[in-house]
Amino acid sequence: MIDAIDGWGLFTLFFHDALRIKKAMRKARNAAGAAPRQGFATPRMAFLAATRREWVENSATRCCAPRPDTQSGRRRAPRLALFSTHSHLEKQCEQTPGGFPVELRHLRYFDAIAETQNFTRAAERLHVTQSTLSHQIKQLEEELGLVLFDRSHKKVALTEAGEMLRSHLMPALQQIDRGLQALSHPAEALSGEIRIAATHSFNTRLVPLCVSSFLSHHPGIKVSVEELSASLIAKRLASGHLELGVSYRPEDRSELWFEPLYNEELKLVVADRHPLARRRRVRMIELHNCRMVLLPRQFSTRLLLDDCFDAAGAQPLVMAELNSIAPMIELIRQTDLAGIIAETAVSPAADLRAIPIEDPTPIRTPGLLWKKGANRSPMVKHMASLIRRAAAGHAG
Repeated sequence: MIDAIDGWGLFTLFFHDALRIKKAMRKARNAAGAAPRQGFATPRMAFLAATRREWVENSATRCCAPRPDTQSGRRRAPRLALFSTHSHLEKQCEQTPGGFPVELRHLRYFDAIAETQNFTRAAERLHVTQSTLSHQIKQLEEELGLVLFDRSHKKVALTEAGEMLRSHLMPALQQIDRGLQALSHPAEALSGEIRIAATHSFNTRLVPLCVSSFLSHHPGIKVSVEELSASLIAKRLASGHLELGVSYRPEDRSELWFEPLYNEELKLVVADRHPLARRRRVRMIELHNCRMVLLPRQFSTRLLLDDCFDAAGAQPLVMAELNSIAPMIELIRQTDLAGIIAETAVSPAADLRAIPIEDPTPIRTPGLLWKKGANRSPMVKHMASLIRRAAAGHAG
């Protein structure tokens, strides 16, 4: 009889969901034609496995031994530890290749690398050294007998086996996080709100797409989205009024963390009847005296464009300034004005043309912003993950 369940006991109930991942890995190995392991490749691996088994057996004995009751002198039943019985521990080790049980930290490390697609940024987020992180992931891959990451490119990419693992891992980790969060904030377990902001370019198509996907998974969570300038997003994140931003790298904001998503090329957008509509490329100098609609000067994108105009020696005729992308696009559609807008903000349309600009080409690097040291909830992390995936699609 178990007389009490401590925090680790409740943690175990959530951790069992993550153990389902191992069954999927065995299926993946069989599907890939990998032969099951029969023994150990080296004496050192055999020694390590034996040492781990001995540790498991000793841990089970300690966890399941009766405890003295200091008040009555009677022997009390053991607390529920990571697993409650010796046989369960042995069975779990036998189910994992190499006899080594996958721990929660391995799954957290795997998820952080899959999310950031970079070992260095993942190590910084997890507050571990890159060598430690690399060693743990290599250990996980060796124990599963599968390669989880493709390291042949600048960005680390998931392999097919890694994608399968993450598809099973995300729900399990989210359930663990929800359970732990429910212990600390019972009233927030089934409801809540996340507050994010985005600049105009991303709030036209990318952010609504991500919010739609988020609400399909979390219908009880309210999402508050503001469309703000990059400077105002940084200010509201620093003050704690926002939890996540989609913007550009702020200047003189050391209290904020910036995670770049991709390089964004700004293009000349004109109506199909505009004199430049048939051009394949346009040089910046050719926009001298061109009638244009642009963002006001308080926007960092406008400052970037002004620098590009100065570098090329061009002075456009700015006939209108609008602080939102959607009305700019509509004004371009109905007049002879041209605009410079990120292509990701322009929906495909037969009556509009997006033309690359060169000499110089205006390029920005959008990314995710949040306050350093802030406690990001699982819901905010999920929204950030959706934005990463959507941005990767736009970049591709």
